[in-house]
Amino acid sequence: MSASAVARRCVPTLRENRKPKTWKSHRLTRGVRHVVVPRASDTDGGMDTYFNTNTDGGFDIGDVKDGDLLRLCIVGVNDDDNQNLPLLDREWFVEAIEYSKVMSDNEETMTGLCRGVTVQLVYNPVDKTTELIGVDASDDSQNINLANRQWVRTKFPEWQALLSGQELSGEYPRSAEEVLSPLTGSDTKIIIQNIEKVTDYHTLKKDVYADPSYWCDGTPANFTESDPKKQATLNAGEILALIVGQRSVVLTQLWAGWVENRGQQPIDAPFALRALREAIDDGDISVTPAPIPGMPADKGLTAILTASASPWMERAVLLQSFGAQAALVAGSPYYQTLVGKILGYKDANIDVHVKSKGGRITPAIANEVTKDLAALSTVEAEIPWRDVDVSDTRTHTQPSSFFFLDSDGNHDSKSDSKKQAQKGRRGKKKKRSTASSVADVESMFGKKGR
Repeated sequence: MSASAVARRCVPTLRENRKPKTWKSHRLTRGVRHVVVPRASDTDGGMDTYFNTNTDGGFDIGDVKDGDLLRLCIVGVNDDDNQNLPLLDREWFVEAIEYSKVMSDNEETMTGLCRGVTVQLVYNPVDKTTELIGVDASDDSQNINLANRQWVRTKFPEWQALLSGQELSGEYPRSAEEVLSPLTGSDTKIIIQNIEKVTDYHTLKKDVYADPSYWCDGTPANFTESDPKKQATLNAGEILALIVGQRSVVLTQLWAGWVENRGQQPIDAPFALRALREAIDDGDISVTPAPIPGMPADKGLTAILTASASPWMERAVLLQSFGAQAALVAGSPYYQTLVGKILGYKDANIDVHVKSKGGRITPAIANEVTKDLAALSTVEAEIPWRDVDVSDTRTHTQPSSFFFLDSDGNHDSKSDSKKQAQKGRRGKKKKRSTASSVADVESMFGKKGR
């Protein structure tokens, strides 16, 4: 079958019009001893809240565990000003990865990821405040610079080459100072007013295993987003659905060249990188890179994650042949139907999606998609493609090592020399024209009317 490029509009593929419900908010009080018991509603789409159990009433960072997802409420930040922004652009999430305590002054620190950079929540027992600070990008043992990671170089050479080029030009990695700048204003301190536990990585995996429909079926008609926990972890949940056997093919956007103002990349979403690392360490899962044909990878690069068996591998090659992107919409009813079928979405939801783009699935299109998929392999496509034990609470975070580092916890030997070569250049950040980038991408997409 002849295949061509597939997308015309630069929009998220499946969750376009979902409006999240309001987050519950609990202020950190002082001088009161709290024991918080999750309500029934909190265990179903809600969240827990951490309070210090000491009499000083401060935030007990020691209760946070690796893999917890926290939502922060920042002093001086008005949520009402950001209601029209997407959830991940208006809320401040931190994915916890390590806790430490300085015994000399009892200062407690929780290190985590926030919008693609490493940050710390630091509790000061003297003034009983919790401060959000960025981690110095030069600290390679904690810096999330994927260009320097051996696992990225081995499993995602196209992505690593892209990031290395961005690093040389000063565009990558973003500094924590840059990411947190909307919160600082004239004050150098970012004080946390209250904090909530949204979920944790293992709970999310169990949720996906128990009911994978949200991450597997596509978007039904008249759907309104009502669960911010699911919405915040959508990207990771799709990968976890593959890991637990409930999906066979997942598209993950490694780089979106149309993101404005050096903003968050899709892979910066909560747990997305952690789930990606778990997937590529799984011997039964394969990765196929999908750049946009005829364009440099920095215009758009997707990882096609599949079960390492037929017919899934053949379908991944087909997706790769026309440069299918996780965050771009296919450009004709034929390709919209083909991609939806490969990704395992329900027929009714595929039909809704095609109609929402102004098209319709004719009998001829449906028959051609069925014929083209059947021609790829004689093996029947069965889901679940495997069963797993989700009771295993281990993650891929090793002792004294973060999951985004290499497996031995040591940084790449090349990173020090590269870091020295970069000194003095990081302040010069080349700005790309997002409008021209999107136009360039759109110009590549064919208008095949199938």
